[in-house]
Amino acid sequence: MNFLPKYYKILLIALLIAFIVKLCNHGPYLDYTCILFDSNCPTTSSIPIDHDENFSYDPKYQPVIDEFIQLFTEGQDIGASLSVFIKGKKVIDIAAGYKDLEKTNLYKRRSFQMLYSTSKTICAISIAILVDRGFIKYESKVHDYWPDFKDGNKENVTVAELVQHFGGVGYFEDGKQLTYEELQDYESLSKILAAAPHNHDGEKKMSYHLLSYGHYLNEIVRRVDPKNRTLHYFIQDEIATPLNIDFKFILTDKEFENKFNPIFQYPFFYFLFKFVPKCFFYYPIMEFLGYGTYNLHGIKEYFDPRTIFNKGIFKGSRIYDKNYMINYVNSIETHQIEFPSFNGKSNSYSLAKIAGLIANGGEIDGVRLFKNETINMFNKVLDPEYDEVLHYKIQKTYGGMTYFTSNNFHGFSGNITCIGGGGLGGSFMAWNRLKNFGFSYVMNGMGDPGLPLDTRALKLISSFYNIIENMK
Repeated sequence: MNFLPKYYKILLIALLIAFIVKLCNHGPYLDYTCILFDSNCPTTSSIPIDHDENFSYDPKYQPVIDEFIQLFTEGQDIGASLSVFIKGKKVIDIAAGYKDLEKTNLYKRRSFQMLYSTSKTICAISIAILVDRGFIKYESKVHDYWPDFKDGNKENVTVAELVQHFGGVGYFEDGKQLTYEELQDYESLSKILAAAPHNHDGEKKMSYHLLSYGHYLNEIVRRVDPKNRTLHYFIQDEIATPLNIDFKFILTDKEFENKFNPIFQYPFFYFLFKFVPKCFFYYPIMEFLGYGTYNLHGIKEYFDPRTIFNKGIFKGSRIYDKNYMINYVNSIETHQIEFPSFNGKSNSYSLAKIAGLIANGGEIDGVRLFKNETINMFNKVLDPEYDEVLHYKIQKTYGGMTYFTSNNFHGFSGNITCIGGGGLGGSFMAWNRLKNFGFSYVMNGMGDPGLPLDTRALKLISSFYNIIENMK
């Protein structure tokens, strides 16, 4: 009888291992009854689609729609939308799934979805509009427009360098944390930002500006804009209203209540069993074997407060007195002021239309935002640079967007090239001028935090790209 306790321990360990294996081989948003017993699993026909009057897609892109719906049946998505414009015309515009975990409310096409760092791409596009209209020059020093900025060894930073994350202002050296009141008072905030010393003693280094990026661009915008608008109001007046699209940093109570989609964090068990082993076991082993992977050096430097990685991630993510980016992301408090690096709200239709306009030479539906020569300027692809915070080589365009290819980002399939940006959890927008398309995917279920770019959007754009390549 003494063997029974030991037998039960072995059985429990075996059951736990089996559970972990099944868990890791299923999507993070499936019910446990589906994962463990293959019961009540979603099917293609059970995924609800928002069939409003603007729902549409060209049948030739059916494989992309199939891939999109498959994300739900696999448990990769809760609610999401996907849109594509080609030659200025909408060819895909679909939203599916649910707004809530209880699966009681349909996910709507024109609702507001949190974008995280895809917001930065819209900030960079706003700077490009001001360049196009002659109010600012990329090659000019930031202090030409904002004299106080030159303090703290920042006198040589240009506008182009700032939008490309060479600004040296990714974090506060003294650990300063901005209060909600300071964020609402632009004059007070401006003085704090201007006084911050250059993170690298004036040396030009690419180091991702996690949360500070939008605040610094906001200070430039409100100084050079003839109406002294902040990014929120500038984008409303100069981009959203002319294009009849949705993009906001600040929401009214009514908008938050009726149109805002909460975002859901990556489930804890998946984080524990997929992210942690990947970062602390798989990545170091791959590095030891000589394979290049993402963020390996960052793992080593994770606990060393002297490194740029540590400062960029920890100080860079703690510039506020509360963690609005994660802990308060679904609170109205986070959506009543501007956090321009991460709290943009939009939908795939709106982002794809902006991207489609850029791909289409600066005009769509009779609305022109850019001259062609300006688009050529901010789309110019630069040489790869090593980012001291992200810890991998990245290619930026002159206007601060990211150049994506199947060679420099894992997750694409096929010979893809596009320009744009992505955000924490999975939101993504991109364009390709040669193929003349604009693409966007947004969602409310966050993806694997261990990936530099969420694979769901990459899978969808790969499927789309494969179709247009074969249309030759």
